[in-house]
Amino acid sequence: MRPEDGPLGVRRATAMFAVVVWAGAALVLVMGVVMLAGSSGGPPTTVALRDTVAAGEPLELVTSTSARLVYGAPADLDLAAVTCTGSAPSGERELDVATERQTVTDTVGEDERVLLVRVETMPLVKEVTCQGGGLESIGSTAAGNAGTERVFGVVLLLLSPVLLVLGFVARRVSRPPAP
Repeated sequence: MRPEDGPLGVRRATAMFAVVVWAGAALVLVMGVVMLAGSSGGPPTTVALRDTVAAGEPLELVTSTSARLVYGAPADLDLAAVTCTGSAPSGERELDVATERQTVTDTVGEDERVLLVRVETMPLVKEVTCQGGGLESIGSTAAGNAGTERVFGVVLLLLSPVLLVLGFVARRVSRPPAP
């Protein structure tokens, strides 16, 4: 320990804190840029479908606060011939099947699937049943929210200069007094 550091080495510790904060500012900046660049807001290309059932069988939707996406296999099925119904406490209701083909890769089953239905009203729809059009199986996953990623990316970008200034302040405080 050097005498100019004081009895507890406060100056040296503060100088090291400044270096760590600068490294953190750089890391936070990179993370913010990655979060903004990675959140295209477009449809997903891969999904993880944990529960799948055969066509015509009811698929129980996991209770959640977000919307659910129901995918079907094989990916080359006839979307126009597929029908899906949702089972709610108030009874059965017809669900709107997607008209545009959006294919994804299931990372669990390692096969191609196509989006069938987006179920927005989770508390009302408990089960989904789909059939027709050459459909073999269905599975569901939570609908992602790219807006959350963007907000978090912006927060990280705003935090980076704050950390940079904090590092400069710590570095200034850690300088030894002028003779």
